[in-house]
Amino acid sequence: MSESEPDEFPVDLDGFLATMARILMERGQRNAVAVLAYGTTTARCDKYFDFGRYHYPWQLTTRLRPEVYGRLTADMRKELESVLHDTSVEVFGHEHPDSYIDKFSISAAIEKNSTWQQATREFTRGRKVNNQGRVRSDNPAMKMYDGLYFRSEPEVNFYLACKEASLVCAPLPVFLRPGRTPPYRIEPDMLILRNGVVIQVEIDGQSFHQETPVEAQERTLAMQREGVQVFRIAAAQCGTLEKARDALRSMLEHFRLELPKAS
Repeated sequence: MSESEPDEFPVDLDGFLATMARILMERGQRNAVAVLAYGTTTARCDKYFDFGRYHYPWQLTTRLRPEVYGRLTADMRKELESVLHDTSVEVFGHEHPDSYIDKFSISAAIEKNSTWQQATREFTRGRKVNNQGRVRSDNPAMKMYDGLYFRSEPEVNFYLACKEASLVCAPLPVFLRPGRTPPYRIEPDMLILRNGVVIQVEIDGQSFHQETPVEAQERTLAMQREGVQVFRIAAAQCGTLEKARDALRSMLEHFRLELPKAS
């Protein structure tokens, strides 16, 4: 093989990652999918000479925003790196002589922020502290908008539709249910208050909201027992802001509620 190091990753990196994401979606690895979807991935090769030829081990690194990276425990990060590495090896294949995937790591993105010290001081004083979205480790929220955490773009679109309509809403609120029977921690995708009605909105999709019917029932039953109405929306119905507006109108019509009057 030529002694010159490959200038680029042997295959199109974006297509490679897209293929990985699709496979992981089919396998229900929603957290690994989220890492690829919301992170920035680069490839680096440190060639070495051994047994009369050059070898090209590739190291893939996905960098996540600090607020997302910080919510991953060490064990969770290790597990995700293992899943991503194994999948990347599968996709890479064996048709690239002397090239192989050596490692897949997850790191924090380094971001410039000239006001970070002021923000840090406010945090230590208890300002801008928000436990919303700091969800259970098996399904962390990877996306942020308006200072709030979301698990997917459809959730953001539905939130924006609620915001436009001036509805009282709470994205990814956290409810605690002390006792011996799970779930002990309940995290609805969205809670809406309208004319005395409390609605728990669940946005269901294959990538970020994957669960069995039994798991879904366990997560909503405790809220229903307290008089909360539950309404489920397919993630595809909130794929765009316009679709999310339609989904919101359909939900309100279902409960015979009207949008707030424009002031």
